[in-house]
Amino acid sequence: MFSGNSNYLVPEVGEMGSDHCRFSKVRAAARSKVVPNFATQDAVPTDAAAQRKPQDAPEPLEVRVGVAIIGISEIDIIAQKYDAEFQLDQTWHDPEFCAYMDTDDEFKGDWQRQMFKKAWHPNLYMINQVDVISREGWWAVDAEQQEITLKLRIKGTFRERFELQHFPFDVQNLRLEFQSSWPHDQVNFVSTAKNSINRQRFILEEWVLGDKLLIKTTLSDAEESRQGATYGRVQIYVYVARHWKFYAWNIFSILFIITTLSHFVGVVDESEFTERLPNLFTMLLVS
Repeated sequence: MFSGNSNYLVPEVGEMGSDHCRFSKVRAAARSKVVPNFATQDAVPTDAAAQRKPQDAPEPLEVRVGVAIIGISEIDIIAQKYDAEFQLDQTWHDPEFCAYMDTDDEFKGDWQRQMFKKAWHPNLYMINQVDVISREGWWAVDAEQQEITLKLRIKGTFRERFELQHFPFDVQNLRLEFQSSWPHDQVNFVSTAKNSINRQRFILEEWVLGDKLLIKTTLSDAEESRQGATYGRVQIYVYVARHWKFYAWNIFSILFIITTLSHFVGVVDESEFTERLPNLFTMLLVS
C-alpha cells in the first residue's frame, strides 16, 4: 500500500508476484494494486529502511523522473477538473543497496515485497489530486548500472484552473504536480527524455491534444511548510486546445438557426393572435 496521506505515492508492502531470478540483469515484476492510508503533508517515511538515503550518493541525490501519459478521458470545465491515467518512473543510483540485495536471502523469493519494505524512495505525493480510481506500483533493478527504478501507474481525477478568456479558441494546460517529503538539499529531481503520450486513448471530440509534454522541476514555498523547509516539486503539463469547429457546428450553428427562425414570428399578422402566440412561445422554449 502507499504510506502518507491519500495523495502519497510512497509504496509499502504490496501483493507482488514471486520472482526467483538474481540481480545480474535488469529485473522487473508484476504490478501490485495498492491502497493509500493517511499522514500529514510534512511527514517523512516512517520505516527506518525508507529513511536511509544511499550512502555513496552525492548531496543532493539525483532522481530522474519520466512520465508516460496513458490516457485523458474527461475534461470538466465547470468543475475545474479532469480525469487522466499515467505512469511515473523514478530512477536513482544506489550501488550499496544493489549489492545488499545479492547477499540478502530474503530477496531470493518475493523480492518485490522486500523492495517495498526495505528500499529507499523519493516519497512523492500528489498536490492537485482530487480522487484516485486505481494505483499500481512495482520495481525494476539494473545491477550493472546500479540503479533502482520505482514505477507507479495512477488513474484518477485532478484539479486544474481553466482559463476561458479566449473561449472557444482557448488552450489549456493539464497539470500533474508532485512534491517530495525530502528537503531539496537532500533530493534533486531532474527530467528525462523518456516521456510519451498515448494519443490513441485521447478520444475527446471537443479537444485536440498538443504535441508537447513539458516537465518542470521547481521548489515549494517555505511558507507552506511548518518547518520552513523547501521541497522538490515535479510539474507535468499536457497541452490541449479546444476544437473550435466542434462548438461552431454543434452549438453556434444551432443557436443561429433558432435565432433566425424566431424572426419569422413577426410575419404572422397581428390579427392572427392564436397562431402567432404559440409560435412565439415555441421559439422561446427552444432558445
